Amino acid sequence: MEEEVLLQEAQLVNHQVRQKALCLSKQSLSTTLYAYTAALCDLGAVTHFMHEFYDQNGWPEIDAFQKETSPLYWEIVEAYQNLSNYAKDARIFDSYHPRWHDLAYQQIVKLLKQVEITSRTGDYQITRDMTLVKKAVLCHTIGLSSEILERQESDSSFQSDDESNWNLLLEMWNLYQNNHRGIDVALDSNSKAQYTEEITPLLSYIDKNYSYRNDYERNRYQEKILTR
Repeated sequence: MEEEVLLQEAQLVNHQVRQKALCLSKQSLSTTLYAYTAALCDLGAVTHFMHEFYDQNGWPEIDAFQKETSPLYWEIVEAYQNLSNYAKDARIFDSYHPRWHDLAYQQIVKLLKQVEITSRTGDYQITRDMTLVKKAVLCHTIGLSSEILERQESDSSFQSDDESNWNLLLEMWNLYQNNHRGIDVALDSNSKAQYTEEITPLLSYIDKNYSYRNDYERNRYQEKILTR
């Protein structure tokens, strides 16, 4: 991929983060976390391809005082800083967050931290044809689990009936698991998809708090949760 294309993608993500930050105070917990996850996935993909490009073509001389010598690198650095500011303003990783002591929220934070760490280092494993699938898995896992957590704050008996998103998540989850070895050729046949350890507990949380119509539907959905 051309460096100019990567720069345009990084600029777009950076712009989207700034736009999301402007309306942060109006967002619900699930919307805030979904937006953060989506931006993190987009940025992780761009960073991965930047590392791939520079590894093949040579890394530029990084100069903090002459950013025009490496505009792509510095656009990504700025995007991560803006994303970190978004997380700080939203108190996502703040131990004083009102949901901090909920196990489900801790599992959400664990997943987000792992994605953030691997994203920054270029280790967000991805190929172009799986970019949207992986993003869908992460965003819907975070979105559905945080929505349940948020709704149960006012109604402890709340159970989700968001069939379209739950079904989409599990379909994408199975597709992701069945194709993840093509993302990273270094993986052996026993390797699991990236973030499986962090995603699986949240899928179980959604499953336990989902309003199934009958046992057949419950069993059919639960089969999809099992990791390969």
